[in-house]
Amino acid sequence: MKKTISILMALVLALSMCAVTAFAATPASLTVKSSASQAKVGDVITVTVDLSANSAIATLRFFLKYDAASVEPVGLPAYNPDASGVDAEQAAFGIVDGIFNMSTANWRENGGMSVTSITGGNGVTAGGTLFKAQFKVLKANPTFTLELAYATDKTDAEMNVSCNSVKVACAHANKNSTVTKEPTCTEAGTKTSVCADCGAALGTESIAATGHSFGAWTVVTPATCKEEGLEKRVCACGAEETRAIAKAAHTPGEWEVVKDATCTEAGEKVQKCAVCGEVLATEAIPAKGHSLADPEITKMPTCTEEGEQKGVCSVCGDEVTEAIPALGHDVTEWTIDKDADCTEDGSKHGTCNRCEEEVEEVIPAKGHDFGEWTVVKEATETEEGLKERVCSVCGEKETEVIPKLGATEADPITQPSIPKTSGAVVGSVAALAMLSMAAGVAAVTLKKKKDEEEK
Repeated sequence: MKKTISILMALVLALSMCAVTAFAATPASLTVKSSASQAKVGDVITVTVDLSANSAIATLRFFLKYDAASVEPVGLPAYNPDASGVDAEQAAFGIVDGIFNMSTANWRENGGMSVTSITGGNGVTAGGTLFKAQFKVLKANPTFTLELAYATDKTDAEMNVSCNSVKVACAHANKNSTVTKEPTCTEAGTKTSVCADCGAALGTESIAATGHSFGAWTVVTPATCKEEGLEKRVCACGAEETRAIAKAAHTPGEWEVVKDATCTEAGEKVQKCAVCGEVLATEAIPAKGHSLADPEITKMPTCTEEGEQKGVCSVCGDEVTEAIPALGHDVTEWTIDKDADCTEDGSKHGTCNRCEEEVEEVIPAKGHDFGEWTVVKEATETEEGLKERVCSVCGEKETEVIPKLGATEADPITQPSIPKTSGAVVGSVAALAMLSMAAGVAAVTLKKKKDEEEK
């Protein structure tokens, strides 16, 4: 039993020693990082060196290498002659205190820098950022590489610290393009682009078709008044585009009689286009009426009744019977029953010289006989004025508004009221006078014809 326990204890001790050895042998990791995964020329990036947790590193020296043609340091830690700590200038450039105290910082012009840090011999197990600096990008795809000089633990035993490198990709901010296929009027072209900074291929792009570039329209077929014309325009590529030209306007010609008027039927005339002959307008020619050479009066007209005459038309040879208009009354002496005034009609009567019938007629109202306008109230800029005039016959007054001073023609002006009956009466009188004249002429004509027959 005791032998078994001793064997187990020995085994546990051996495993414990292996575990300690394994822990002590765990290497720290020294890593370089960039603040940006890609950058364009002119950008400023920040580069950091980080240390992972370790077994108790006491001293450390590493080299940060970079391509001086690709980047330019613009913010780097200064040399610190005091091994006891980091001064303000170094802190401003990014040296991180609390893990390692910088003892040496040698910046090399050939694209690298050497950093030596110590802890006082007690060792550091915490991790964090040891160093950071700023670089301006001069060329695409800058690379930063860590190189370990040495690292020891608190017992001065040499440690294995792994390093790495980081590459900042080009942002492809600038590109050069080459047309590989020219676009045409109807087909798209293509162009291939490469990064002007790193030369990387950026792919192929489509170039939109240019569309046709037509010239001026030219007439192919002129338009007429009967048919549309045609015109076209041509693109530099040979493509054509056509469109119709609207018909031209007709040219009216002289009127042409297509059917003569007769005594009883209307004729017809047309106006045609002088170019194409299309009929543009049609008009009727009134019937001429019969022309009786020697008519025979079969019924004499009276003052109130029509007469009748017969004869043969000298044009068409038809035997025609026509009405003779009534003569109308012939009154030479009138008796005034009521005088007409300015607004009311009068009346008169007399005896017809032919039929001795008593005839009555209306005497139209005379209408007012106004004098000159007289201003009753002067117009001002704010108020209208008033004027009046007086009829010299009946004394009736008519008023009219005088526009305000400065009023435009668009301002309403009251128009004088004129009796509507006056015009109507005048028209009636004129009509009666015309009828009376016509009757008189007819009577004279019939009397002359009768006298010739009696001879």
